[in-house]
Amino acid sequence: MTHPLQASAADAAAPATVDEVVVTGSFIVGTPEDAALPVNVISADTLQRRGSPNIIETMKELPANGGINGQQTFDTGAGVAPYGVVSANLRNLGPARTLVLLNGKRLTGVPTRNTFVDVGSLPQAAIGRVEVLKDGAAATYGSDAIGGVVNFITRKNYDGLLLSGSVKFVPDAEDPDYNLSAVYGYNTDRGNILLSVGWQTQGKLRGNARSFNRRAYLQNPEGTWSPANTPGAFFPVVNGAVQTAAASVIRDPGCATLGAQPGFSTSQGSTAVGGQACYSRLSTVFSFLANPETHLQLYGETNFDLSDTLKFHGEALYAESTSLTANSPTYPTTNPPPDAATSPFPGFYYIPASNPGLALLRTQFPNAIPAAATGVAFAGVTFRPVGPSGLPLASGLPDEEGGPRLNHLVFKSYRLSGGFSGKMFDDIGWDLSATYHAMNYHDRGYDQITYRQQLALRGYGSLAGSPTCTSAVTNGFTTNAGNTAVGCYYLNPFSNNFANFSPVGLVTPGQANPLFSPSVANNPQLIRWIHGDTLIDNTTRLFVVDGVMNGQLPFIELPGGKVGWAAGGQFRRNFYRASYGALNDVNVTPCPNTLLDGLINCTNKAGPFVLGGLSTPTNVVQNVYAAFAELNLPITDGIGAHVAARYERYGGGSDTFNPKLDLRWKVFDWLALRGSVGTTFRAPPLQYLDPSPTNTVAQVSGFYRASITAGNPNLQPEKATTYSVGAIFKAGPARATLDYWNFDFTQPFVQEGLAPLIAAMFPANSSVNCGNPAFAQLQARFTFSPNVCAVANIATIFTQYTNAGGVKTDGFDFSGSIEVDQVFDAFRDVTGAEFTLGTDVTFTNKYQVARVVTPQGLVLGQAFNAVGKLNFQTGYFALPRWKGSVYAEFTRGPNNLRIQTNIVGAYRDQRPAVFIGNLATGDVATAAQATITPRSLDGQSIKAYITTDLTYRLQLPWDSTVVLNIANVFDTDPPLARVDYSYDPGNADPYGRTYKIALTKKF
Repeated sequence: MTHPLQASAADAAAPATVDEVVVTGSFIVGTPEDAALPVNVISADTLQRRGSPNIIETMKELPANGGINGQQTFDTGAGVAPYGVVSANLRNLGPARTLVLLNGKRLTGVPTRNTFVDVGSLPQAAIGRVEVLKDGAAATYGSDAIGGVVNFITRKNYDGLLLSGSVKFVPDAEDPDYNLSAVYGYNTDRGNILLSVGWQTQGKLRGNARSFNRRAYLQNPEGTWSPANTPGAFFPVVNGAVQTAAASVIRDPGCATLGAQPGFSTSQGSTAVGGQACYSRLSTVFSFLANPETHLQLYGETNFDLSDTLKFHGEALYAESTSLTANSPTYPTTNPPPDAATSPFPGFYYIPASNPGLALLRTQFPNAIPAAATGVAFAGVTFRPVGPSGLPLASGLPDEEGGPRLNHLVFKSYRLSGGFSGKMFDDIGWDLSATYHAMNYHDRGYDQITYRQQLALRGYGSLAGSPTCTSAVTNGFTTNAGNTAVGCYYLNPFSNNFANFSPVGLVTPGQANPLFSPSVANNPQLIRWIHGDTLIDNTTRLFVVDGVMNGQLPFIELPGGKVGWAAGGQFRRNFYRASYGALNDVNVTPCPNTLLDGLINCTNKAGPFVLGGLSTPTNVVQNVYAAFAELNLPITDGIGAHVAARYERYGGGSDTFNPKLDLRWKVFDWLALRGSVGTTFRAPPLQYLDPSPTNTVAQVSGFYRASITAGNPNLQPEKATTYSVGAIFKAGPARATLDYWNFDFTQPFVQEGLAPLIAAMFPANSSVNCGNPAFAQLQARFTFSPNVCAVANIATIFTQYTNAGGVKTDGFDFSGSIEVDQVFDAFRDVTGAEFTLGTDVTFTNKYQVARVVTPQGLVLGQAFNAVGKLNFQTGYFALPRWKGSVYAEFTRGPNNLRIQTNIVGAYRDQRPAVFIGNLATGDVATAAQATITPRSLDGQSIKAYITTDLTYRLQLPWDSTVVLNIANVFDTDPPLARVDYSYDPGNADPYGRTYKIALTKKF
């Protein structure tokens, strides 16, 4: 995603008269940027000198920002976000706890369960500056401003036409990243208009394009290496029974031939260690490290003086984001496997000896399968019908031969804001405004249908568009198996089912499969028939009315001057609507066999799909009423105080009151001290309160499992007490700020972490709690395939939002710069250049998470310190202790050169079972070794990620500017993390060295 804030040299120098300035964090006119509030201001010109970073890069470079959504996403347990959107995450408290504003007004969140404001949908071309308040601000702004506020402010009084364009070249990407924008401003003596359009693309970067994502099993077993594979492992069926003993498990004998990793596992449903398995990587191989995306923003703003004391402001925004995401060609079965309606062995996928693929496999490997076997059976969680070949283009599912499973995501955003402001009684300002913002999320994909998959394995599959292999022509699916004359086809799930490896995959791309025979190839339209379409169509809407008055108290004057004040109220109405396609709507297709038998009454309403579950449509509304007041107290010429308080009452009868005090003391001309203390809060979002379940997937024990999440109507507001102390230093050419910050965060909303739930139910991966009445409620959160309570058999996990015990975090921010040429006159005299050195760093000292206990007393999470940890599936983002940058900048005439080094400190993966122990995995050659071979320690320590960027800007005549940027000059790979894609996308990126050229021209 490429959304740079662009500015030309002429634009940076153009006069911009602003009658009144209200800095983020206060509604009092005239609040200075260096007040007690810790506000950082980033101008469009500053970002251009950094190389016009896109919005993802801008968010990642903010030292106070924690891990973000946007580049790529994996299941951290902190909430998986959809692709195509970008978050802020101040103080690493979570994206939803950073309030994002546009011109000081609220924005709606993305319409997903884990909601936050998408900063990528804002009109980047129209933005003049970004103000970042790194402090709790509920006393001023209300809910959500726990970690701080990011306020995007459009250009003021802009005059002229600015055309901008850039191209970013990413090695091995299929297309460059493009950015085109136009900004037009027109001023009169009574007002102005501002219009902008921005269009950006992000080129596709495949998973196999980077060596760090092509790691061997021993280097990263958690890099989606999975025994849920094709070729896979199965049980023989002998004497009318599935032989599930560990010694009976058969690995597809073509496993090694197809470049997969032969190994051992307990994941076949057996109760003993040592069952054979065949590990391969499909998700990260077929996925994109950077998704192909297109973004559009249209923005218009007008300001008009209706009279000397009455002004009108209006703005309109439309934004659209489209993304194409990719995954493994087919899914394993995490929902209930086939039942007696379609499988002779309920709970297993049955393949009879008559299946041509199985018959050929027995010929190719005569000793692999017992002669007495009348067929074989797959456990649901280990069966995947299409693997390294990729999906056939003729099926109509991918967009290329041998391609991945695709999802099409579209976000559309519509926003109108406007109001009137003016003066009354000559010295009291007022502002009355209304904002409406709607955002729609449309996600179209597909999944396999369980019963169709089983019928096809038995020879009763149909072709898409002609489902003629019915119960009627097969005598209840007992005759005509594989009889293509009546439209019945076999599905071959074995290693001989495809001619060539996928040309876009990782293992021997495009090479011929030596085991293939055309006689057992799968018909592409059979592959299409076993799939059904999925659809998510969600909308959030926000309607806000704001009223603010401000001025100076007429009868009170302190030694430092007059007392400034502001007061106001706010009404908010939040809407959330979720709707789904017929096949993933619980009210339409509730049962696994509804499409087969038409029945809608079943005990387990798991739906028809193998992985994606059902969701419940919902439409909920919440009203919020608020009032606030604040005072700016100039106690003396050098000491000032800012006092604010806000009361909010929202749906359900809950309310909160939040005061805040900020102090600033100018000790000397060159030194000022500042501090603040206050409380802040966040009301439960509608998505968290709504008990309707939604479905996602998560990686558990090497598999992707279904994770069903529901809201909790009993949630209480989360609250925090914050304080900070700091110093502002200014002496000649040197300036610096140092702040200590502290957040005591109580009752945070968290989605129950998968890892703590599993650890509580299965201590040390054992089954000792299974069947224990004391753990009955916890066991009910899981379903199993086969239906045996064991960690290896987990199929689905039910989680909900809850109020956790709390978080206590503190740390330091340091920002400083020095104009070296002002210190050393000789340097300026010799070079004629300006030379500045600077740094911006955040150090997180502590992030102490309290333990999570259910109302029934079950401990679902132990207390831990999250700082310096990966925090995978704990409910929190990765949190390096250090994050920052240092830079050197040279300016001589029209030339500007900036060298910036970005630093993300080292951190650690705290999961012990990933690195130690004797789990039976694919890193061994024999079953005996499976109990003694330790796992690799690679990736336990995630190394520091240090990159250097070089940017040259030349201000040309004719109001033109050219910018050349080389990002990651030394082509540093992201450090290994034992997660999907082998890196942490919240704190690193997959691009390596990139090259960008940007041009601007003002008319």
